[in-house]
Amino acid sequence: TSAYKDMSHHAHNDPQSALPLFRLMTWLDPQFLPGWITGANVIARNEQSLGHAIRFLLEGYAQNPQSPALPGEIGYLIASTRRDFDSALPYFEQARKLGVSRPKELTEDELESWRTTYRWLGLIYRDKGELARMYSVLREGQSVFPDDLVIDRLLNTAPAPLNLKSQNTWEQNH
Repeated sequence: TSAYKDMSHHAHNDPQSALPLFRLMTWLDPQFLPGWITGANVIARNEQSLGHAIRFLLEGYAQNPQSPALPGEIGYLIASTRRDFDSALPYFEQARKLGVSRPKELTEDELESWRTTYRWLGLIYRDKGELARMYSVLREGQSVFPDDLVIDRLLNTAPAPLNLKSQNTWEQNH
């Protein structure tokens, strides 16, 4: 063996060829969250397969009802691919509540998903013009993740453009 490999004619297998492996992983260990999450992301390669990916995650969520990672991932897929923030919001809120209910018991993967949930909630509430709710959720997130620069920036940067009601909310919170 050697440390160098010529990269000419280099190819990768289609990630979908690994889908049976993710299905097998989740059948053998329904609590294996990376199997559900990575499998769903491989499935959700385009808009047509997004529904199948969400159903896969819902199956995982039924197996892991106390984990914030799976509803957070469902919210992420809906928000990031469809830009349907209203449909994603209940999943993010569920993920937030699950994280709040058992913060000391969460795995590293669940903590990262919970952190991402706060970021998305801040963005969604900002875009909906619900600034009081945005600040409340971001303050909660900052109390859990005080080193998170995204949460900090969302919390301390004025949303633009500000209408009069938003301006008043901003001033009251800063």
